[in-house]
Amino acid sequence: MKEKSLVLYKQSPALIKNREGEKIVLTLQKGEKKVRQKDVILLHEGPLASLGALEQLEGDPSDAWELFQGENPSLEDLAELIYGDYTPSAAWSVFMLLNRTAWFKGTVDAIEVTTPEEREKRENAAREKEEAAQRWADFVSRLKKEEFLEEDESWLREVEQMAQGYIKKSAVLSELKKEQTPENAHKLLMKWSRVPARWNPYPPRFGCKGSNPDLEVPSLPEENRTDLTHFTSYAIDDEGNTDPDDAVGWDGEKLWVHIADAAALVTPESPLDLEARDRGANLYIPEKTVTMLPPAVTEQLGMGLQENRSPGFSFGITLNDDGSVADVDIQLSWVKVERLTYAQADGKMEEEPFKTIAARLAQCRERRRTNGACSIEMPEVKLRVEEGGAGEIHITPLPRLESREMVAESMMLAGNAAASYAISHNIPVPFVSQPTPENNPQKLEGLAGEFAKRKIMQRSRVTLSPSKHSGLGLDVYTRVTSPLRRYSDLMTMQQLRAFITGGHVREEEDMLEGTTACESLSSQVTQAERASNQHWKINYLLERPDWRGEAIMVDKTDKLGVFLIPELAMEPRISLKEPREYNCKVTLKVQSIDLAERRVVFAIDE
Repeated sequence: MKEKSLVLYKQSPALIKNREGEKIVLTLQKGEKKVRQKDVILLHEGPLASLGALEQLEGDPSDAWELFQGENPSLEDLAELIYGDYTPSAAWSVFMLLNRTAWFKGTVDAIEVTTPEEREKRENAAREKEEAAQRWADFVSRLKKEEFLEEDESWLREVEQMAQGYIKKSAVLSELKKEQTPENAHKLLMKWSRVPARWNPYPPRFGCKGSNPDLEVPSLPEENRTDLTHFTSYAIDDEGNTDPDDAVGWDGEKLWVHIADAAALVTPESPLDLEARDRGANLYIPEKTVTMLPPAVTEQLGMGLQENRSPGFSFGITLNDDGSVADVDIQLSWVKVERLTYAQADGKMEEEPFKTIAARLAQCRERRRTNGACSIEMPEVKLRVEEGGAGEIHITPLPRLESREMVAESMMLAGNAAASYAISHNIPVPFVSQPTPENNPQKLEGLAGEFAKRKIMQRSRVTLSPSKHSGLGLDVYTRVTSPLRRYSDLMTMQQLRAFITGGHVREEEDMLEGTTACESLSSQVTQAERASNQHWKINYLLERPDWRGEAIMVDKTDKLGVFLIPELAMEPRISLKEPREYNCKVTLKVQSIDLAERRVVFAIDE
């Protein structure tokens, strides 16, 4: 290699300026660089006056391609045949034919001539690439004018997939120089009237499936079951509930909590079990419910859905006078169940067996309080959208009913009894615990006091090692009463059922994978539900531009107040222009809404 020789450096042309020891000094398009000789490839010995004198020549390579079929021509051979002379520009032009065109491939030192089949394939690919580039250019032109054709569907669908979280990057957002976020994709879709304001992207964005599982469901196996139909038990739920998976009853001596016997049909590692594990829990969003298990499972097992009797997994709990558990009797059962709404049950609380059940459970509640249970009474609402999202949006406050507290207490009692039973019989189950708060809540009255209590509570944990659930005031606790709706409950039931029937009880290490998976997926379901609820509340406000509502200040800093809107169960933060007291009431109005960001700015209506 001599001075003024044309070489390749990192696939770009360079001139050799001189040598300095073992290094070569190159003149590049921008500046100079010292490199080792092995880092460059000689194209032509030159001399070439400057890189500016280098040209890419016009020529027809077809004759050379045909002449050298089956051979390995040199760079010089091709330069002379195609361009008539072996010059630096001819050498560079031959190099630009390698691998970039359909004619030749390989390297400068090992040039190959493509076969007719290879050439045709390469030409077709190049043509398709050119056509795709033209289609994209045409789309970009329409994109800037926001005038779309039917042929643009794939690009618009990409933005929709971005908003739903199916993909992480969109070429359309890149072209528009938008940050690659689902929120920005959502904003574009609404701007283009691609989706309506009510369109809910959050279930898929958080990894939730949008339809019920479609799997074969076996029939209930023939098993010995204790007949408990001599007394009536009650499945008490919100109006419109379609998956009653628990019921409570009293036989004169024991409190019975009956649970839909999901493990009778959903055995460990079966297709039904794996599908439930992959979902984690039912998804409850205002416009619909997406179930963890096929609806046919609930149809067979739901409490009170069968005409004469329901198959139950029943806890017969004998209570001491102080509300502690004296004995637990677990049975596969047949139970007689009557379905009631909370409102209906509340009207019967002075009747038997409700009066006795409530009294015994009140002892349990008091025992939990003595053990440090934290009861937080914040306003709650139920959201429902008619016609699968197309109809009216209903936001209904949930009243604090004695019947609701009775059912909640019975479910906690069953979870405590199941955990104690599992520990005493060495059965691995997913235990739920909650650390004791590190700080004491502010001593405040009213809703501000309830907010302060909630603020210091730590997240609950699911592990295979039992420990105290401080929020419930229980030494041990597991979830078992919702096996049709939550996978962790189903796992606990599978283990307890295997034990009482003499089946295979899985070891701790076998339980770990399911426990870890269901906790992660349950968290995704919770996030999707919360985001969906926010989405529908914001739509409710969008459709009521003149909305005004009462709010109560539950927390504050020097310049910011947290206000609770009871009728919406929303907690906006609002700048304080003047000092205000805890629990003060104000009227709020909507100042601005960003639906895609799920952000509402409220202002005090002075």
